[in-house]
Amino acid sequence: MAKEILQEIYKILQLIISAPVLTLIGVWLGWVLNSLSQRRQHRMESLQGYFAALREIMAVTSNIPPDLGVSELQSRVESDIGFQNSLSGRLVRLFGLRTELIPYLDKEIIEFIDQRFKPLYTIETGTYEIRSSMSKEFAVAVYQLRLLVESVERRLVSKYENISK
Repeated sequence: MAKEILQEIYKILQLIISAPVLTLIGVWLGWVLNSLSQRRQHRMESLQGYFAALREIMAVTSNIPPDLGVSELQSRVESDIGFQNSLSGRLVRLFGLRTELIPYLDKEIIEFIDQRFKPLYTIETGTYEIRSSMSKEFAVAVYQLRLLVESVERRLVSKYENISK
């Protein structure tokens, strides 16, 4: 008889404790799923900013002839001063984009502009002129920039695919 009473008390305690515990588990599970969803949404919004910055850079680098390799680009830049000046004038936009897009611009692109592109130009108040002695270096830097932008694009697409899974 005492055993039956203890079993009944145990069943009553299970009913009293399990309902609030199940409710708490449900609330906790909802909170966890909501926070995961919010983090994913925040990462997606941040990634959108990175893609917007990359699109701006790609609009500038689309002026680089895609069919030319580094040697063809070097010979064209050296032989055609009009082409060199035209390409240089369009790529000067990178200096402005570097400042405008700073929170979302990829660090590799920022370093490339600062370390590879800036030394190629004589920068004065409002003017950016390619140094005449740097035509080979300019062609190599332009080619490397195109490759860098492609690799950054692949990396961002990979991040997007990982987040959207």
